[in-house]
Amino acid sequence: LQVALFDEKKIYYINKTAKDLFKLPNTLLKDPTKLSIYQFIEKEFHPHIRKMNKEVMKGKFFNGVESVCRDYKGKKINIESFAKTVQYQGKKILQGFFRDISDKKNIQSELIKTKDNFKDIVSKIDEVVFYYDKETKKIEYISNQLYQLIGVKAADYIKNPQLTVDLAHPDDLPLLIKANKKLNEKKVSQSFIYRVYHRKKKAY
Repeated sequence: LQVALFDEKKIYYINKTAKDLFKLPNTLLKDPTKLSIYQFIEKEFHPHIRKMNKEVMKGKFFNGVESVCRDYKGKKINIESFAKTVQYQGKKILQGFFRDISDKKNIQSELIKTKDNFKDIVSKIDEVVFYYDKETKKIEYISNQLYQLIGVKAADYIKNPQLTVDLAHPDDLPLLIKANKKLNEKKVSQSFIYRVYHRKKKAY
């Protein structure tokens, strides 16, 4: 997971995985204060990200915010991130967690173009992909990667969709219910993070 400490003006710390993702020289890893997060974020996302960062500083939490960035060499990267406030050197700043979702976005684009190769495409990625019919309110398809995630076979999950609720961490259940309600009410794209119980590992 890529991690950075920053405010609106500069970056105070960035971990090695983030340095590798953004192709930063080693000198900047040692002293990233010459950098700003906005050097990497595409300009069209600046107003939205600035607004959200201000809200986070006030105590609000946003989960799974998507944006488009560019690495130090100019290559485009799709990013999913969330942030919280931390104390650093005596002042409150932001701690951001983010990951590269470029492969995920590319897969989504391919799925929009063609449904014939759906199962073939999703079998190539580690993430779980499912198809939910909003009319029947049933999961019609879910990829086999589900077993690795929660220790339940895809076919068993489809037969018992209540597992979505039963295996969710109790603290995260309100977020899950709220997000699903929003998804059913509107045609919106959203991302959120919640913990799930793994039946084989017996842990979240």
